[in-house]
Amino acid sequence: MADRLQTPLWVFDIQHLNIVWANAAGVSLWGALLLADALRKRIKEMSFPLVGHQTISLGVAEVSPNELPCQALMRADMALFKAKANGRDRVEAAA
Repeated sequence: MADRLQTPLWVFDIQHLNIVWANAAGVSLWGALLLADALRKRIKEMSFPLVGHQTISLGVAEVSPNELPCQALMRADMALFKAKANGRDRVEAAA
């Protein structure tokens, strides 16, 4: 099982407050970008009781075999700031 957990990717279901886990070996960075964009679109279509319609920006990174998960998280965070700087309501991949 340890081999399967080398490159984890966590996906959050905000509407149902669930954490859905998908292994990055099965969901490539491209797949993660598609998943993140689907989440972005779903949030944009929703209306929240206290705030109405909202948009989100997302940064996506894949954990490389030679890095710590916290390093990939920092890269994803930089991609998030890039998404915000490029106009918000978008998904950016980490370099």
